[in-house]
Amino acid sequence: MPHTSHKKGNAQDKQRTVAGADGWTHVVRGPPSRTLTVDRYRTVIAGLTPEKLEEHSAEVAKKWKATAMYEHLERFFEQKILNEQNLRITSCVCIGLGSFSTEFGRPDRCLTQLAALESMLELLGRKHTIEQVFVQDPRFNELDKGLISSKCFTLLEAPAAEACAGPNTFVFAPFVPWQAIAKILKAPIPLMICNSLVHYFDIWPREDRHSGEPLEKELFMLFLCKRALYQLPEYTGEQEAFSGLDGLAVYWKDDAENES
Repeated sequence: MPHTSHKKGNAQDKQRTVAGADGWTHVVRGPPSRTLTVDRYRTVIAGLTPEKLEEHSAEVAKKWKATAMYEHLERFFEQKILNEQNLRITSCVCIGLGSFSTEFGRPDRCLTQLAALESMLELLGRKHTIEQVFVQDPRFNELDKGLISSKCFTLLEAPAAEACAGPNTFVFAPFVPWQAIAKILKAPIPLMICNSLVHYFDIWPREDRHSGEPLEKELFMLFLCKRALYQLPEYTGEQEAFSGLDGLAVYWKDDAENES
């Protein structure tokens, strides 16, 4: 009888979930001894001061409001979100803005996301009284924290954001890891803007979910089934930083039957 054998997978090449020095959880390949090096992403832009960062933030915000993408967002809020009788927003939780001041962290894209958040709060403020805005990101350094504080937002340390989200909370979570999204979805969120949640189903088979897979997948499905969806259009201008908002989607409860 001929000898047969099955080639075993290389244990050195298995996917693993590791906690990175940037605060997020990452899926990596390689031996257990492999570490995730992110020190270069913590290098602050040379010569950057709090004053220069605030000035640059204001410039980015001005450019953002001049884009067709913002005009579309404003029109959608006016025609749909602000006319929803069942929505009552009193707080905001934002996770995943990224660092505004590091050399390798795409600071302009992060500032664009901050500008988008501020504009969304302004639009919601036309109808709703938002009493508190909570912001959390493990990559914030002292310059980033100073900019957030200058906006009168409340800084949180992980995992505090999860406890701050509730039935009257608007959540802005642009392009964060699925683990962070799964945790925030446990709250009865009435309005959330993030990248399309379908994206996480596209990458699901390629990531190690461990024993939590059925529960997390069910959580995503339950959220999607109870929310209306609107996909924001892609940015078509010349400012590369604004293309970092491509893929954002709006999820909201649009009738009394969907109230948790």
